[in-house]
Amino acid sequence: MFELLLERVLLNVVGPYIQGIDRQNLQLGVWSGNVTVHNVSIKPEVLRNLELPFKLKFSSVGKLTALIPWSNLGSKPVEILLEDVILIIDPISSEKWEPIEYKTVTQKLDRISNFVRLYSLKLAEKQNQQKVLHDTDPQSKGMAARITEKAMDNVQVKIFP
Repeated sequence: MFELLLERVLLNVVGPYIQGIDRQNLQLGVWSGNVTVHNVSIKPEVLRNLELPFKLKFSSVGKLTALIPWSNLGSKPVEILLEDVILIIDPISSEKWEPIEYKTVTQKLDRISNFVRLYSLKLAEKQNQQKVLHDTDPQSKGMAARITEKAMDNVQVKIFP
């Protein structure tokens, strides 16, 4: 059961960026807090989201290790170590990629600021509603959700050649 919980936490933390995590290549040191995955790759969307004139042709991460400090989860970082990282990228032709125009950057920043402001208001409203529910039901959050929340608050990524 604890292994399943660790797998879920790892998928929540690195899942948006890494593909190929499954039980066959997952090594868990449950009590030591070390979770190791071999032979995974970086998702192509990661490079696309950076808005660079490149596309990811191939990627490989030989070893991904998550060091989870169980006894100090609130005060020490969860470290994610990437070893043997290989990226092969292709340039995107100038016809298919438009560089960022700095005139529109301020417009985008304004839209982002408005979105953040509105989202913050909705989030605060939702938190107030959840607080009322949480005060009446202390078991409303599952163990996996609480651990994932703590882990996500304090993540550090290190890449080694």
